[in-house]
Amino acid sequence: MGMLSVDDRCPICHGGGCQSRRDAGGVGYIATCELCGEFRYLDFNSLIQTTQNGLSWHALSCAARQAWESGQRLVVLPEKVEEIIRSHGSASVTENLERLLRYLGSKLRRPSEVLRIDPETTFTVIDAETSADFRIYLDWLQSDGLIAAPDQIGVSHSDVSLTKAGWARLQAPVSQKGGTPGTCFIAMWFDPAMTEAYDIGILPAVEADCGFKALRIDRKEHNNQITDEIMAGIRSAEFMVADFTKHRHGVYYEAGFARGLGREVIYCCQKDSFEGRHFDTSAISHVVWAEPPELRTKLAARIRATILPKA
Repeated sequence: MGMLSVDDRCPICHGGGCQSRRDAGGVGYIATCELCGEFRYLDFNSLIQTTQNGLSWHALSCAARQAWESGQRLVVLPEKVEEIIRSHGSASVTENLERLLRYLGSKLRRPSEVLRIDPETTFTVIDAETSADFRIYLDWLQSDGLIAAPDQIGVSHSDVSLTKAGWARLQAPVSQKGGTPGTCFIAMWFDPAMTEAYDIGILPAVEADCGFKALRIDRKEHNNQITDEIMAGIRSAEFMVADFTKHRHGVYYEAGFARGLGREVIYCCQKDSFEGRHFDTSAISHVVWAEPPELRTKLAARIRATILPKA
């Protein structure tokens, strides 16, 4: 895997010091950028030309960085660039504040810990267009008493810690919010035909786009009965995403169990299966999708509209 020596610019943000190497497991390259994180792309010249021609590179950078922070590598395909940008170009101010607090909580494990933040290289962990906006978000969290920063926010680096109020906001008792804050249980048909729906649609919508942790029980290591794990997973989750494609009875049962516990359930279904949905769910609003990228966009929008405001 040789490094590209022609250009050390990032093909998304155009910053220097980016390292690209051939993707040994597929076609194209893997880039590592301080601002954008690590992501995959097919061709350097075409991508850097695309981002030079007026597209919102910062939204694409946010998508790549947030995917990387959640343990994924965004695949930047030319035909998907505009769609990716749209999915990260409409976050509200309150959504960004909540997402930033969650990000800080994911990096800090103890009250005594501090996180050194450079807004110039960190602003893409939320859907901020500039480092100046990011500094304002930090300042607002500090003004609300959720974080502490000994030095004035606005210098190149800030040492940030969570306050008691910040920890309380992130770690509210289970009985107060229902389930463990920041977690989402996924109920769906566990069939290879649904792999892309999960990997390209549901998982990045939940984790990269909205900052929650997804639990899909067939991808969790355990030694218990699968039904016991499912019930425990639903009980512990803040909300559920249930996809009813092919109308598996187990998904209907799990969604009903979650609702009985008072959990929010987001209903999804592929367009080809939607007309065959059970009568008892016909009055419930569904995220209806045709292809996995559309599922990602619509599901992320639904989570932002119905779950994040209550988080």
